Amino acid sequence: MASPVSTIESAAMDAADTNEYPVNPDDGSWFTATHRRKPKAATNSAPEPLPAKIQVTPRPPPLPVDDFKVIFRPREGLRLSEWAHHVLTRAICMTAGLPEETVNKLLFRIQAERNTAIASTPDETIATKLQAVNALNLGSQRYEMQAYVAAPDNSCKGGIIGPAENISPTELLNNI
Repeated sequence: MASPVSTIESAAMDAADTNEYPVNPDDGSWFTATHRRKPKAATNSAPEPLPAKIQVTPRPPPLPVDDFKVIFRPREGLRLSEWAHHVLTRAICMTAGLPEETVNKLLFRIQAERNTAIASTPDETIATKLQAVNALNLGSQRYEMQAYVAAPDNSCKGGIIGPAENISPTELLNNI
């Protein structure tokens, strides 16, 4: 059971801060500090290791928007990332029958994660020759490939349901 508190003590408690330390500094429970405590961070002897920096290879600039992009996809057994970029470029151009001065004007990209190669050219005849490539001779082996021209950047795929039978292509485009 709680002890009764007199009204004088109650008034003194209201006036003073109520905490666990005594109000009177002369009662002998106080002491003088002679030095500061060490911060808690200083007690750890080993600093935290810094996280390793991840090196990200910069993304190459985009290919020209108006160019034809021919995509080469190997069928079986060929990993494009295992071959040097210039070796693949020369092999594709030799198979397509392109002259040396044309080869230097083409833009080639190898996408190792997708195992594809992309050739970009503004000339439609060169794109047609590149599209005809269906096999590559690398080293002593022959590798089958599929080559196709990608859809232009400003296009989209879609289907038209229920067009009239006798409609011209220009009239169809006007109705879209």
